[in-house]
Amino acid sequence: MDKKSGNEEDKAKELIARLNRLGVWPLPTSFILIIGVGYFFTFYDIADIGFAMPAIDQQFNLGQSLSLFIALSVGLIGYAIGSYLIGTVSDYYGRFRAMILTMALTALGSFGDALSFNVPELALFRFITGLGLGADLNLVSTYLSELSPPNIRGKITVYSFLLGILGQAVTPFVALALVPVYYDGWRYLFAIGGIIAVVALALRFELPESPRWLISRAGDLKKAEEIITRMENTVRDKVGELAKPSIVDVKIGEKKFPTSYVFKKPYVYRFALLVVMWFFWYIGNYGFLGDATTFVCERDINF
Repeated sequence: MDKKSGNEEDKAKELIARLNRLGVWPLPTSFILIIGVGYFFTFYDIADIGFAMPAIDQQFNLGQSLSLFIALSVGLIGYAIGSYLIGTVSDYYGRFRAMILTMALTALGSFGDALSFNVPELALFRFITGLGLGADLNLVSTYLSELSPPNIRGKITVYSFLLGILGQAVTPFVALALVPVYYDGWRYLFAIGGIIAVVALALRFELPESPRWLISRAGDLKKAEEIITRMENTVRDKVGELAKPSIVDVKIGEKKFPTSYVFKKPYVYRFALLVVMWFFWYIGNYGFLGDATTFVCERDINF
C-alpha cells in the first residue's frame, strides 16, 4: 500500500467513526418527512390500482382476469426489474441520483396511467410506475440506514415507514370520493398520485448524498467530510458535545457488489428467508388490494 492510499484509508476510517458516534438522527427532522412523502406516494400507488380496476375494466371492456393481470402483474414485474437495475445504478452513481430517478419515474408513470386510453398504454405506464416504486422501496431503506448511526437505524426506518403507510390508509377514502362519482374518477385518482410524486421529487433535492456511499464507493472523502461536518453540527445543537470517535476498519473504492454474492454463505440463507417472506406478503397484500373494492363497494356502488 502506498502512502497516499494509506492516508485515504485512515481518513475513511475516521469519517465512518465520526458518523457512528452521532447517536441521534443527524439531519433536520424535516428530512424524515421529506423521505416520508415519497413513501406516502409509494403506498398510495400500491393501493390505488385496486380501486381503479373496476372502472378501468368497464371502460376498456376487459375481462376481469386480464384486468387483474395488467393492473397488478405488469406493475410487479416492473418492481422486480426496477429494484435490481436502479439499485445497481445507485451503487455506481449514488443514492441521491437514484432516488431522484425513482420518483421521476413514478411521477411519469402515474400521469401516464391517468392519460391511458387502451390496454397497451396502461400496461406501459404501470410498468414504468413499477420500475420506480420497486427501486424506491429498497433505496429509501438503504439511504436511511447509511445516514443513521447504528443504534437508531431501525427506529428511523420505522418512522418513515409509518408516514408512508398512511398513503395506503388514505387511498380508499380518496378513491370512494372519486371513482364511483365521476366517469374519469379513476384518472383523477392516478393524477393525484402523480402530483404527490412531483411534490416528493421537488423536496428530495434538499437531501444530501449518503456520506457512507461517498466514502466506500465513490472515494470522495472531501465531499463526505463536508456532509458529516454538517451532520455533527446538527447533533451538537441537539445533545451538546459528541463522544470521541471509535475507529473501525473500512474498505474504500469498492466499485461493485456482484449479484453472485447473495448465493454464497452466509447471504444465501438470508436471501432465501427474504424471498419467502416477501412472496407471501405480496400474495396477501395484493390479494386484498385487488379484491378490496368488491368487499367495500359492490353492494352500495355501481361502478
